[in-house]
Amino acid sequence: LGKELDGKELDDVFWRFKTMAEKKK
Repeated sequence: LGKELDGKELDDVFWRFKTMAEKKK
């Protein structure tokens, strides 16, 4: 990645990914 993520940013990315995964079902 080459860029550091803080907790909140990482959380946001995680939830976005999770939401996308849920929608694919």
